[in-house]
Amino acid sequence: MGSKMALRGTRPGPKPQWRFNADNGAFVRSSKGGIDWYRYLDCILLQKLLPFADALEHAGIPNVVMKDNAPSHASQHQRPHFDAVNVQRLIWPGNSPDLNMIELC
Repeated sequence: MGSKMALRGTRPGPKPQWRFNADNGAFVRSSKGGIDWYRYLDCILLQKLLPFADALEHAGIPNVVMKDNAPSHASQHQRPHFDAVNVQRLIWPGNSPDLNMIELC
């Protein structure tokens, strides 16, 4: 188990399953809903977040993306995409009582 997995204390999620679609002859990804690393990369990062961050970078505005350590956000497959656009990542714990803004006194 890698060091990131040891810090999170979780197992890696299931790998996406691809099935052959006889209608159009293509492979499609089967999903039960929700978001996993593949859907986050395909629908959020590549289509929305990284183009926006790249536009900010070209305008001379420094940017840092803050993301928690949720399994879909902490995938190793995202690093090359962030590095290609020169976006810095600020890793934030997914569930940290020490950093919770609402505390009982």
